[in-house]
Amino acid sequence: MEEIYEKAKEFSKDKQIVGAYNLEEHRRKVMLSEIEAGKLEGIKEGRLEGMKKGIEQGIKEGIKSTVKNLLKKNIDINIISEATGLSVNEINGLR
Repeated sequence: MEEIYEKAKEFSKDKQIVGAYNLEEHRRKVMLSEIEAGKLEGIKEGRLEGMKKGIEQGIKEGIKSTVKNLLKKNIDINIISEATGLSVNEINGLR
């Protein structure tokens, strides 16, 4: 065991070995930081995509609600179609 300890002490004084270790450690840290940055970017993109889908869904639900209210007021279905961009069939499906 003493022999191993002495060898380790010798290696720790060798500038080439220490430099190689430091370089490898630096590369490992850079790689880990790039992985973390990629994860954060993925999370950010996922949140943005989720927000877009939520907004789109909210708009669709708002249009459906408005169409139903207009139908209750007996507004002409063709006028509703022109105003909302929904087809007459889509509007009839909301009745």
